[in-house]
Amino acid sequence: ILLLNRMIGVITKATTGLTGLSVVAKPHDRLRVLYKRILMYLEQYPADSRYRQATETIVKTRLDAVNSEPNAKHLELKLGAGQLEEVIVAAERELVLARQLRTFQPWKPLEGAPPPGQFTWPPTWKFNEK
Repeated sequence: ILLLNRMIGVITKATTGLTGLSVVAKPHDRLRVLYKRILMYLEQYPADSRYRQATETIVKTRLDAVNSEPNAKHLELKLGAGQLEEVIVAAERELVLARQLRTFQPWKPLEGAPPPGQFTWPPTWKFNEK
């Protein structure tokens, strides 16, 4: 729902229409901060890390869109990921994941041999087998 502020002729967003998701006053600023923090954490990953490569590509593309599109509604369409408030929630969660993965270091070799069939898809084991 949009409200027109007649004193200055600006349209402002009053609600997201989603329960529990408040309107962010300056979504561009919030997204810039989040995306820059994610990129900062990704720099600490090995360059050949698949997660780093994929996430950097997405985040850099989205950061470029945020920097090039001042209109919030047009930015939502350009990103194609819902309302900017939803994009912010996703970016916050990605930042948490980037921090956690840095701690877990999944790019390192396994400490032991994996169980047979762990990395095959579809799974070859059956639920009833012991």
